[in-house]
Amino acid sequence: MTKGIISKADTEMDTQWASIDHVIEHDARIRGGNSGGPLVDTKGRVVGINYAGNDTYDTNLAISAAEAREVLDQLAKGENVQSLGINGTAITDDEGNGLGIWVNSIASGGIADKAGVEPGDLLTRMEGVSLGTDGTMADYCDVLRTHGQDATLAIDVYRPSEDVYYRGQMNGDPLEAVSVPQAGGGTSSGGAGDPGSFATVVDDSGSLAVDVDDSWELNTSTFDAFDGASYARIEASPDLDAYNSSWDVPGLSVVASNAAGSTPDDWFALYQDVADSSGCTLDSEDAFDDGVHDATYRYYTGCGGKADFLVLSGYSKAGDYLVTLSFTMLTDADVDAMNRAVGSFYAEF
Repeated sequence: MTKGIISKADTEMDTQWASIDHVIEHDARIRGGNSGGPLVDTKGRVVGINYAGNDTYDTNLAISAAEAREVLDQLAKGENVQSLGINGTAITDDEGNGLGIWVNSIASGGIADKAGVEPGDLLTRMEGVSLGTDGTMADYCDVLRTHGQDATLAIDVYRPSEDVYYRGQMNGDPLEAVSVPQAGGGTSSGGAGDPGSFATVVDDSGSLAVDVDDSWELNTSTFDAFDGASYARIEASPDLDAYNSSWDVPGLSVVASNAAGSTPDDWFALYQDVADSSGCTLDSEDAFDDGVHDATYRYYTGCGGKADFLVLSGYSKAGDYLVTLSFTMLTDADVDAMNRAVGSFYAEF
């Protein structure tokens, strides 16, 4: 017997495994096995579908009957509703930073399965939106609600079993490993490093994002470049002052603009001057295509007698923005961080 108290008649509820707009919070204790059962009033009318409970906080939740009625016909026909065929859970690191959506399992033959997503993958970004940043499914579900399950959705995936980043689309191009530059020419499938030590950083304008070591200092302010255009910027390094004045520490710089008057050649010329004055040797130069950008990279060694240096510049495939990324590396861990950055940078204007 319970008192039948409704503490919240209509509220949003975001958890690690669900995000629902219309939820009833009540005092009828919900335990394992109750999920899917009805919440009824004194007249036997179904007012909700019980789906979650937390004994520690005495929280008991039901999906509003009104929310369920809207999709009953589709469900009765065996149709999916706002589903990509993923059984996912938002996960965080030891400090509570959101890492993405962990794929527990997928529906065979479903949308995610056809895209190449596998159980054990970590979805980090969908349609340019970083997922699970608050440790819940809210961002993932919001993108799905906004675009619909049949839309072509760009996704970024980290596969821990291979330590590789993938990019592709739901209902579009299947996942492919992101190829990143390496010394000696050629490219390799980009290792992502330890996902627990990186975080997705967004610039102050909200236009540019990239994954960086979460212990590094940041500069995310917009600036006006030599071509007179305004650029979104993300700089990151253990010591930004040292990064900007020497080759003694690793660091990253990513800039992008949709109003650039310059070209990739202009940015390469600018960085070539830096390389020439620092004793850098050009090791390799090649085209770069991650499925989102058409670019060129140059990889230098011996900068300042100690550092490797990458410069990558090009346009989005849609031609709507110019982006340039540079990275200074002194150790293998810095190369891993470069791989992570090259496999994750993204701009949207």
